[in-house]
Amino acid sequence: FGSEALSADTSGIWNTAIGNVSMEKNLSGILNAGVGVSSLRNNTIGSFNTAMGSNALYAQDTADRVTAVGYEALFYNNRDFNTAVGVHAGWGNSWNSNNINEGDENTMIGYGALSGNGYGSKNVAVGHMAMSIFTPASFISGGTPSQNVGVGDSALQQNRGNNNTAIGFRALSKNFTAVGNTALGSYALSNHQNDNYNTALGFESMVEDTTGFLNTAVGWRSLRKVFKGEENTAIGVGAIEFSDSAKWNTAVGRGAMISRGGEGNTAIGYYASGLNTTTNTANINYTTTVGYLAGYKNYATENTFVGANAGYGATVNDSISGIENVGIGAYTLTFLTSGKSNTAVGLGPMYFNTTGKGNVAIGTRALVDNRVGNYNVAVGDSALFWNRSSLNVGVGNRALFANINGSSNTAIGNSSLSKLNGGLYNVSMGDSSSTNLVLGSNNVVMGSWAFKDHTIGSRNTAIGNFAMGERESGNDNTAVGEGSLWNTNNNLNTGIGSRAGFTNVSGVRNVFLGANTDAQFDNLINAAAIGANAYVGQSNSIVLGSINGINAATSSTKVGIGTIVPDSTLSIANNFSVGSVGTVQFPNTETMINMFRTGTNNPDRMVFAHSRAYQNWGLQYRDNIDQFNFIGGGVVAMSVRLSGGVGIGTAAPAYQLEVSTNSAGKPGSSFWTISSDERLKDIHGSYTKGMAEILKLNSIKYHYKKDNQLNLPSNEEFYGFSAQEVQKVFPEAVKKNENGYLSLDIQPIIMAYINAFKEQEAILDKQQQELKDQKNTINQLLKRIEAIEKKNNH
Repeated sequence: FGSEALSADTSGIWNTAIGNVSMEKNLSGILNAGVGVSSLRNNTIGSFNTAMGSNALYAQDTADRVTAVGYEALFYNNRDFNTAVGVHAGWGNSWNSNNINEGDENTMIGYGALSGNGYGSKNVAVGHMAMSIFTPASFISGGTPSQNVGVGDSALQQNRGNNNTAIGFRALSKNFTAVGNTALGSYALSNHQNDNYNTALGFESMVEDTTGFLNTAVGWRSLRKVFKGEENTAIGVGAIEFSDSAKWNTAVGRGAMISRGGEGNTAIGYYASGLNTTTNTANINYTTTVGYLAGYKNYATENTFVGANAGYGATVNDSISGIENVGIGAYTLTFLTSGKSNTAVGLGPMYFNTTGKGNVAIGTRALVDNRVGNYNVAVGDSALFWNRSSLNVGVGNRALFANINGSSNTAIGNSSLSKLNGGLYNVSMGDSSSTNLVLGSNNVVMGSWAFKDHTIGSRNTAIGNFAMGERESGNDNTAVGEGSLWNTNNNLNTGIGSRAGFTNVSGVRNVFLGANTDAQFDNLINAAAIGANAYVGQSNSIVLGSINGINAATSSTKVGIGTIVPDSTLSIANNFSVGSVGTVQFPNTETMINMFRTGTNNPDRMVFAHSRAYQNWGLQYRDNIDQFNFIGGGVVAMSVRLSGGVGIGTAAPAYQLEVSTNSAGKPGSSFWTISSDERLKDIHGSYTKGMAEILKLNSIKYHYKKDNQLNLPSNEEFYGFSAQEVQKVFPEAVKKNENGYLSLDIQPIIMAYINAFKEQEAILDKQQQELKDQKNTINQLLKRIEAIEKKNNH
């Protein structure tokens, strides 16, 4: 219907043309519909097209399957599969193009939608002037923007890039050559021009961005002022709203990083890192804030705050300038200002900290009141709760709880040092260890309840459960072992071993070494008990070892020095020194002193020697024959045997007394006194041997053989008898000694000599009488002769 409608058609079929010159030049195209003046006017062979509206598909010649609805819709189109609905929709599509792959498969709905697109393909434009690309210089774009989606008034209006999606009033309306951007919401990315792969969802999200790339903004006004941001993620109303050049940030939550810029930050939560202002107040870098108002007033870099009000910066008129802080948990580091390098984990640790630095607090309310203290470590519920000083370590529930002024203390364990308030350099480890200590320094405590009730005291060492656990004071004590020095309340004591010095109270300078060592009284001075169950009973004394039946001891201790198997109360190997006086004192009541252990090991033992350099000078004991030898240079000078034999100059006396030479002497007599009282004797008769037996003896002179068995001297000539010859005459005078050698008792020979003297005296007496009788007879004869002579002379 209409003037010249389908006037040139030759073989086309099933076409509909309504309007003046509608499909005027169609030749063989089929199944086309043209409604409106000049609709499909120049189509010749194109088929399956629909044009509704004056000049719709006006210039199309050969294109197929195109739909144009609206005045001059797809006016210049000559490519397939396009759809345009609205006045001037797709007006310049495929304008003056000879490339069959340009300008096809576009969808345009709305006044001027895609009207300036000449060569782009596979685009969707819905809305007034969506992707219209009109410029003052040209109605037709010079590029091939393709695969874009623009929905909304002026969405992607100036777009020349590819693969962009814009939904909303003026979304991505100024995008020029950028690709891969997504904008959802009125004014989302509305000023973006030249960079790629941004995503903006929400009213005015990334509204002022021009050249940012790889950003993601979700929420009203998210990333609103960032005009050249890089790789930011902002989710939430006003997230990173006022920064102009932020990059590598992640902000999730209402107002997260609302007035912060910088790079490498993460903020998650309501106004996390987001002091609520309308300008960019600070650029911060590499911070992490997670939680309601976390890092709210943070202006410093490299801080981490996780938890409601963590790192809030609650001090009036101050903000957070300290760097390198970590607060994890609600109300951690809430009042922080310039403090740096702090770590707080739990509910409220370091809540009031302002300028303190280098602190670590882990646990509910740990270091909660620390304000200016530095380099403290608190781990546990309320550990270092009131602390305001530095260099303390508290690990455990309420460890160093009350400490305010004390520094350089270490407490590990439940309530350890929980009341300390003024000490220095204390170390306490164990449940309730030093729990009542208020004032003290330089103490070392390890063990549950160790040092528990001490309130004051310094320079003490208590190691072991309950060590020094009972009393209130004391200095310079050392206790090692469970319950050691349990009751000690004075100074300078040492107890090592379980319950060592347990009952000591007011004693001073005492030493208890060994399990259950103790004192008889609780107030000794300078006493020592050494060895398990050792028990000392007076001051200024040392007791070594236990005594059976004393202090629960079940045996008595043997002490060995230089030996691992002592066989007596005191066994000393090698040499020892007595001291300058050189006195060894034994108890007056002791009846026996054992100098050697039993057995026959090492038979030649020195009892006393000159020195180690002269070990063969002194007193020797020969255990195998039970004999003492006094030796000099290894030569026996005197020997004493258990059998009673004493040798002078001989090591093997055969008699009770034997000398090796004839040099023995007495100052007044050469004889030995012999007990001879008849009252001591049983007399059995007279000894009768005499001259006859004596005459049978032969005297000899001799030397002892060299190296003889009895070690008799061989360098001197002696005179005497042969024992073997005497034995034949006087067997009672010869004895065999223990070595099998004969010895001579001269006494029987002397008695025989006496009897011989008597025999000779009797003979002499008889002869004297005979001589006297003869003299008388001679005298009588001489007198007779004289008388005769006188007679004859007369």
